[in-house]
Amino acid sequence: MGDVMSDLQAGVTEQFTQSFAKVLNRHGYGFQFSILRKADELIKQRKCVWELEACEFPVEVQGAGTRIDFVLSRPPRRRNTTFLYLVAECKRANPALSRWCFVKAPYKHSSSEDDPQWDRVILECLLREHDGLKSFARSIFSSPKIYHQAVEVRSNAKGDASGETGQAIENAATQVSRSLNGFIQTLVREPQIILDDVKQVDFLPVIFTTADLYVSDVDLAIADLETGNIELTSDMVEPVPWLFYQYPLSPGLKHSIPPKIRGYSLATLLQWEYLRTIPIVSSKGIEEFLVWSSLQLQTPETQ
Repeated sequence: MGDVMSDLQAGVTEQFTQSFAKVLNRHGYGFQFSILRKADELIKQRKCVWELEACEFPVEVQGAGTRIDFVLSRPPRRRNTTFLYLVAECKRANPALSRWCFVKAPYKHSSSEDDPQWDRVILECLLREHDGLKSFARSIFSSPKIYHQAVEVRSNAKGDASGETGQAIENAATQVSRSLNGFIQTLVREPQIILDDVKQVDFLPVIFTTADLYVSDVDLAIADLETGNIELTSDMVEPVPWLFYQYPLSPGLKHSIPPKIRGYSLATLLQWEYLRTIPIVSSKGIEEFLVWSSLQLQTPETQ
């Protein structure tokens, strides 16, 4: 056994260990657990009240399985109110495409705010009723910092040898949406997980990323009709630590729990069945976001 182990150890060369580290880094395992360490530090410092529920939790929705990177929970502030779950997707961006840029849609749907610069933060919820758990969406508050279109812009950094090519934001949003809806399916299948005195459960899907985040309030409707182009200047683009991304998830990502209220028009169907708000958080915004979402993100019942 000793000779065998010696031979194996001889294969642990500098080239091998560097390759090992590159693969770990590309998959983002270190990033995922460094976020949890930061959360643990904030909890111990009593800066936030999140609690770790699980890592790599397996779920399934619409026949597609996945694993949630981690789940945090925030117990209700008082009895008979709201429990909040944070469902996380951790995305290490390809360094060559590590500038994620977001803009607003000047037109959304007929039920949107009168001011096109504002939109609603919409969360998925479960409500306990006499005949079981029902799903519904609720608008927590309105904000001028919600964005609807996302693109990845090249940086000056060298990219991964087998990195993604411009689909990282969409893939991350799809993944966290599938995780969220699969998690809801799990809770409805295993209702004993939700304590009897909890009447409502809210769900916050979050993407944590190593990408730098930028936003612009440019009016896309002023694009030239002949070329389709818009003009941007540097003062029209702002770096941000985190933002809200309004994502229309496809029916293939939705859970099968009956809704409490059905849409009565295309606009309300879109807003309450399919639009969900996903905070996207850069490495620079992790502490600020974890503290804010733990202590400040409230539903009307818990304010």
